[in-house]
Amino acid sequence: MYGIDKVKLVMDLEDIDIINEDLFTKKVEGDELVELTFKQIKPFALKCKIDYRKHEVVIEFTGKVLLSCYHQLIRLSNIKMCIDNINKLGICHIKSYMSASVVVCDITNDYEVCNVRELSEYIQNNLSSYKKYTPETLPNGNFVVKKNVTSKQCKKRLTIYDKGKEMYKSENRKFLEDYYNDVNPFSGKCRFELNLNSQAQIRSSLNISDTSLKSVLLAAQSVNPIIEFLSDILCEDIDFEGEQISSVEELKKYALLKICDFDIMKVRAMLDRYKAKGTKMRAMLKPYREILAKLSDKKPTYTRDVILNLVRTTTQITPKMILDCM
Repeated sequence: MYGIDKVKLVMDLEDIDIINEDLFTKKVEGDELVELTFKQIKPFALKCKIDYRKHEVVIEFTGKVLLSCYHQLIRLSNIKMCIDNINKLGICHIKSYMSASVVVCDITNDYEVCNVRELSEYIQNNLSSYKKYTPETLPNGNFVVKKNVTSKQCKKRLTIYDKGKEMYKSENRKFLEDYYNDVNPFSGKCRFELNLNSQAQIRSSLNISDTSLKSVLLAAQSVNPIIEFLSDILCEDIDFEGEQISSVEELKKYALLKICDFDIMKVRAMLDRYKAKGTKMRAMLKPYREILAKLSDKKPTYTRDVILNLVRTTTQITPKMILDCM
């Protein structure tokens, strides 16, 4: 069902042959060569570190390694193509990779979405807990929801953004020209990326006992970690008939909403300053959400059920798309 847009692998030194050592940056201590590093950004991001002391290789790459098949994302069906394209660079030859350990990966899928901004705003305004989860819109326009934990092992982050718009940015135009004849295959697509930055997160999110590349790619075909994350973070939808303000208490709440620009996050920050100790913020915010629903002159485009049904659908990559890249 899901693909991967970024993956970081750790493998044994014996799994790789160095083809051109001069293309690497060398780290020497005394007379000992301890490390080789290689990095490139275009046409796809790639980092490779050879650690002779740890006797291991760390390789990180993005889905653009697939070049004209980038829209497929990294999957079990095309992982060989990914490795072949890295080997074609002439810096090294990766001989064995399916048993490599996955230490970081972005579980990803693209969906047809009419208004990415409206979808992001709905999620931001309807989180089940603003203490457990923090929403944020990044300077590049990406919307992020992070799980508030101190341990790296438990950190989890969902990133949502307009993939079509991102591919039209200047840094991606050359890629579209070279590999898609300047046609954007992501137009109208909203990308969901679940950023898993530890092996513990990968195991728990994909329900696997080991994080070998083979296990991760197999699990991504059937497990749906994004719907699980969204089910946890989104509160239940509010039923409403569309009536207007009907009481003094509702009028007071409306006034606070107006002061806060009808932004539920601003309302939460204001209430947090004055609420009694032990008061549940979720319960306090519910009547404000009800008023926002009442003030809507039409049924909202996005609801909890609409979003969960969206990410419940299978991948939009068709068998024909896969065959076209073979």
